[in-house]
Amino acid sequence: MGAMVTVGVHEAKTNLSKLLQRVAGGEDVIITRSGVPV
Repeated sequence: MGAMVTVGVHEAKTNLSKLLQRVAGGEDVIITRSGVPV
């Protein structure tokens, strides 16, 4: 299994292309709002 990354909504919006590349590479990305996964 790949690595897991947790990012806030703002960071996810700012870096969406990079995050999608990481997901395509097998990583899990969890997006949070105020520390709560959404």
